[in-house]
Amino acid sequence: GMTMGTSARPRPGSMLQAPGKDLTFLAAPPGHLRFREDVGSDAAPVPLHMHLRQTERFTVIEGRLALTCDGQTRELGPGDCLQVPPGRMHSYAPAG
Repeated sequence: GMTMGTSARPRPGSMLQAPGKDLTFLAAPPGHLRFREDVGSDAAPVPLHMHLRQTERFTVIEGRLALTCDGQTRELGPGDCLQVPPGRMHSYAPAG
């Protein structure tokens, strides 16, 4: 995961890329990290992980996403939003 220190703040518009994924950082208030992640249908699932202090919010813009939290998988579609609180094991992958 990405640890946000006081100086390690990605510039809005900067990108990270991986096979099947493009992540674009967006402007966010201090203490927050906001990004758009375009996940292709061929993208590998994100390994099971947790964030100690962060809440992670998923909002699906288009397509479908399978989000697993605490061993339960939910399929999210356009307009669906789900928050994963700190300390909860979770993973996500393209659905369908």
